[in-house]
Amino acid sequence: NWRETLAHAGMITMHPITPEQMESYLRGARARQARARQAAAARRARALEVARAAARLLKADFGATRVVLYGSTLDPERFGPRSDIDLAALGIPPAAYWRAWGAIEQLAPDLEINLVAIETVKNSLLKHINEQGLDL
Repeated sequence: NWRETLAHAGMITMHPITPEQMESYLRGARARQARARQAAAARRARALEVARAAARLLKADFGATRVVLYGSTLDPERFGPRSDIDLAALGIPPAAYWRAWGAIEQLAPDLEINLVAIETVKNSLLKHINEQGLDL
């Protein structure tokens, strides 16, 4: 029968687990989920701090007149373990752009930071930045 075939393939067990074993499993799963949520919230809080520090640096050292945070960092539901920090800046001279990006990356080498020049983005991204971004 199909149960024996699946059991033979290692896909199911022929020995049902007890209610106590299931409860133990569920407690462990809930605890792992809670730890993952706490870690994600802490990482997002740090990403927000780094974004604010980057905005200050871009304005003070590279002439940015506007810095906008956009993307998943703004949304706790979308921010995950692989999320990066998306920044858009206005007013950085083209000759200083790569130095500016390198400088903000040094703020948090463990977090990926993306920087776009507002002057060069496509209209669709500009609309997204203006409608959903957070001016820093």
